[in-house]
Amino acid sequence: MIAGDAIFFSWIGKRIATCSCCFYLAFFFFGFAHPGQCQTFFTFDSPRKRVILPFSFHRNLIVVPLYINNKGPFNFLLDTGVGMGLITNPNLLDSLNLTKGNEIRIIGAGENTEEIKAYMVPHLKVNLDGIIADDLILTILSEDVFNLSSYVGVPISGILGYQFFNSFVVQINFVDHKLTLYEPATFKYKRSYGQAIPFQLEEQRPYLYALATLQNTPPLSLKLILDTGASHALSLEQRQNTGIKVPTPAYRTHLGKGLSGAINGYIGRINSFRLNKYTFKNILSSFPDHEHVAAKTNVGRNGNLGNEILKRFNVIIDYSRSRLTLKPNSLFRKPFEHDMSGLDIIATGESYNRYFVSKTEAGSAAAEADILPGDEILFINTWTASNLSISKIDELLQAKNDLKLFMVLRREGKLIYRILTLKRRI
Repeated sequence: MIAGDAIFFSWIGKRIATCSCCFYLAFFFFGFAHPGQCQTFFTFDSPRKRVILPFSFHRNLIVVPLYINNKGPFNFLLDTGVGMGLITNPNLLDSLNLTKGNEIRIIGAGENTEEIKAYMVPHLKVNLDGIIADDLILTILSEDVFNLSSYVGVPISGILGYQFFNSFVVQINFVDHKLTLYEPATFKYKRSYGQAIPFQLEEQRPYLYALATLQNTPPLSLKLILDTGASHALSLEQRQNTGIKVPTPAYRTHLGKGLSGAINGYIGRINSFRLNKYTFKNILSSFPDHEHVAAKTNVGRNGNLGNEILKRFNVIIDYSRSRLTLKPNSLFRKPFEHDMSGLDIIATGESYNRYFVSKTEAGSAAAEADILPGDEILFINTWTASNLSISKIDELLQAKNDLKLFMVLRREGKLIYRILTLKRRI
């Protein structure tokens, strides 16, 4: 989970209580009269029916290059889990000579309770190839609490959410890594686009319903955030539904990062997950600790649906009609696997192609191989690590149970050699 968190925003000396950040900030600054009111932030830069944008896909996250005030490009994530866009790299404030607006305070998901200082940045000209927003408001964080660049493995400067998705009908081809954007008023559906699933926009985020069978339970109806900013398949929160229980077996691990720090919990498999007519068996699900994701929102929810599921379809997200359309692609039958090494890896360096171990899970294959936090990965089998993306390293570390990987690492200036035998943990 990267950014799909419920967040508190507060003015200095005044908290906006029990709300989702994004809707209320949009209300104050964009003058929404109603959360369902249609407003366009981006438009095509010339008369046309559609724009096709390539994107890169890193660690199951959609990354697009954009320009701010005619400078860039800067990499931004596309995330239906947030409302107002965020600039996560505070260095852009000075390098782009941006004007700070009102100061706000943020509390988000995570283990910490300290507020984060941020600022509204108004009157931005933001454009991608073929689309433009002439007067956009974004929020800039005072510190890079996400450290997204090290996680994703490429420089990341921010996140776009509701402002982008509310402007177009967005078609996502996860196989070819292409976005096709359509003007909502003139877009026409074809039967070949796939199965239509309704959702509802609440507090600027899309929610849909699905069915899940855990262990020896009747199917549970789940209200889930449609979250393109979540790299996992499914995350289920236990506070709203007593039928949601951590399955056996499951293991405890670090699940991700929110605005307020690490999110910890369990990973386990559930028997089945049904989204309209599509059913997945033996699917992986995260079960975050309640106190790390306690909803600061009026929306009752049971979790979120992420890109590990969505990438198995050609997807159309249509905020104007509150409709998700899915058509299975070549990834549809790919098995759901998780890391089999027990390593948490971050990318560093000018090109983010130096990889270091940030954590080793106790009892994991990495722990058994005596791989330690701080070790730099230099080679994996015959591959030079610096020539691999962090996503490719992830693929290698979840490739096959009992697969042996020969690793060369640097520890305190010395080369060490390890045999890492992957071990399916769930």
